[in-house]
Amino acid sequence: PGQPVMVGHHSEAAHRRALQRSRSEMDASVAAGKAAREAAEQAEAARRSAQEPSVGQRRRRLGRLEAELRRLERLRDAGRGSSALGAEMAELRAQITHEHRALEASGSKVYGPDDFAVGQHWFIRGYPAVVKRVNRKTVVFDPMPAVPEDTKLLDIWRVPYEELGDLRSIQRFPNDVVHASTKDAASKAQAHKEAERLRKLADKAQAAAQREIDADRNENTARRAESAANIRSRARRNLVIAQVMRRAADEVARGELRYMSQVRSRAQIEALDLALQKGRWTRERVEGRRYHGEEPSAADIDHATFGQPWVHAVGIEDLLRSAKDLAGFGESRALLTRLLKTTTDDNQMVELDERAVAAVQALVAAAKKADREVFHSTQQILQALREHEHLTRLGIVD
Repeated sequence: PGQPVMVGHHSEAAHRRALQRSRSEMDASVAAGKAAREAAEQAEAARRSAQEPSVGQRRRRLGRLEAELRRLERLRDAGRGSSALGAEMAELRAQITHEHRALEASGSKVYGPDDFAVGQHWFIRGYPAVVKRVNRKTVVFDPMPAVPEDTKLLDIWRVPYEELGDLRSIQRFPNDVVHASTKDAASKAQAHKEAERLRKLADKAQAAAQREIDADRNENTARRAESAANIRSRARRNLVIAQVMRRAADEVARGELRYMSQVRSRAQIEALDLALQKGRWTRERVEGRRYHGEEPSAADIDHATFGQPWVHAVGIEDLLRSAKDLAGFGESRALLTRLLKTTTDDNQMVELDERAVAAVQALVAAAKKADREVFHSTQQILQALREHEHLTRLGIVD
């Protein structure tokens, strides 16, 4: 031992093998010692665990002892039982006192029905939850939206009181205070849910549009051919809308685009379709070129505006003619008359503010009630108001 390796000597190889065997045996000895210490520690932990019951075990044992004591007390009150009944009851009371002291010494909270009330907010097993039901032996929690969906399905939300003392992560927080991480998690979960619903709506719109495009139609006349072309053109616009909705869903999931998460109906999709067409017209004016014959694209959305509705002046003029001399609507007629004075011809577009919209709706309702004719130009105004209402519900009106 301690002999240096004589490099180049005929004994060098044997010497190195001897050193390697020595190192291997030393490593094995250290590993065996470590394993022996770990085994001893595990055995000691098991011994302590067997000797020192957990809080849950103590609670269950305490429950059994108290139930047995009540049984003996009923026997005593009924005048039944042996002469040793008093001694048995004294022994049970001593054991019950011991278990109570052991629970207090453990420092663990002893929970019961009085500690919970329906509607309280608690962190249970690390997750935020609301107390749903308080029973005699268990408390039932309802997981909050921030809890992952797969975790909500686990059978962990009905907890016996004796197990609550063993849970390290149980804490109540006030109902009017939502933990920041919980609120953020709930917001993200809701955003992902809305985005998924939006993607499904886009898939449905795309499938319907594709069926329209692929459908076989009789186009043996010019009129039928034109009708089929219009149907396919509308379907291709719906395909574009579906693409925009999918991109919007990604932004909704990131919390960057809220209005698209409100889309829920075909009418709202058609309102977006009209916005796409208007965006095309604005784009043509801005860029100074025509896109006639080209399919609409998502680039048209950049030029779409969502302000108050614009309608043809001729529709307002025809409405005033329909509602002429109707009693009780002088103020509405005066408001729309002043609006018309700002125009120079019937084909000019005018913007309706909230008061003007209310006046139009009131005069149309009155004219219909009086069996007056509501002209086509006025019907077009009503259609524009309905489209504006759809966009308002989506929350994308400027």
